[in-house]
Amino acid sequence: MMRARECLTSPDVARCVLLSFERRGERWFCDFYEASGTAKVRKTLSYRSSSKVVSLATRGGAFMKQSDRSRLYQGIQIGHGRIPLNLTSDQYEKLIAA
Repeated sequence: MMRARECLTSPDVARCVLLSFERRGERWFCDFYEASGTAKVRKTLSYRSSSKVVSLATRGGAFMKQSDRSRLYQGIQIGHGRIPLNLTSDQYEKLIAA
């Protein structure tokens, strides 16, 4: 399981959120958790394409570290995974408000 220590510490990063994704049938389901991995911060999102999951992760700052990029693509290949997102305050507020 991901831990908060895998998140970046930077003035631009206000919140670390874990993105958990899983393919079920023809859809990708995405859940968002606090850095501890226990508390869900919003309802599940679903997408028809893995490219939407990549886009979501990119916008969420997942690619600040090469290991996160590798983890994302490996997870897509096997059908499930978790990566940390490094969100700004504004991004986090939009995530939980939706």
